Amino acid sequence: MLFSIFVRDLAESIMSGEPYLFADDTTIYTISENIDDIIHTLQSILDQVYTWCLSNRLVTHDSKSEAMIISNQTFTVPLPCLRYGDCNIEYKASHNCLGLTIDDRLSWHDHTKNVCDYFSKKGAVLNWIKFLPKPVLQTIYYRSILPSVWYSIVVWGLCSEPLLEDIDGIHLRATKIIHGLSRETCSSEVRSTALWNPIISFYIKRPLNSSFNIYNGT
Repeated sequence: MLFSIFVRDLAESIMSGEPYLFADDTTIYTISENIDDIIHTLQSILDQVYTWCLSNRLVTHDSKSEAMIISNQTFTVPLPCLRYGDCNIEYKASHNCLGLTIDDRLSWHDHTKNVCDYFSKKGAVLNWIKFLPKPVLQTIYYRSILPSVWYSIVVWGLCSEPLLEDIDGIHLRATKIIHGLSRETCSSEVRSTALWNPIISFYIKRPLNSSFNIYNGT
């Protein structure tokens, strides 16, 4: 809380671009169709942040600072260097921002891979404790495992269908474990027996639930 109060005027000191602050993380971005304008604006923002930090005696983690250009273009020449004080800012093809792995094409490939890795490990845990009663397994799965999987799905849920199918495959296997079904059970049978819904259904429900809550002020 004290740190948030201390840095709350940082955003006001930035005269170009858009800064977003969450706890001790700061994200700045700008939008343009011209790459030179983007680099110029980002460098201007970095200079302003650097000046503010010097004035307020705040030390930043230069090694954790990264830059990413999100575009459907392929750049054939090296991008101009961005600097923060005396340090160069490295360009990255993907970056984890508050639990979301954003890539420079917004394909969500890296994010869904991370979700699959996490999901597979947690699904293995279900296999170890499948001796527990089904209601207990359902509670563990729907309250402890799935919420981490569909975190921010309203953002990345429109990724390519094959990526969602990878996650759905793990979701299907977990459902079979919970309901004591064999691995060979087809998805249509799981749907009718266990009332299984694919991951895409959660993507559809989330915006609807959010809209309902906003409309009703809940």
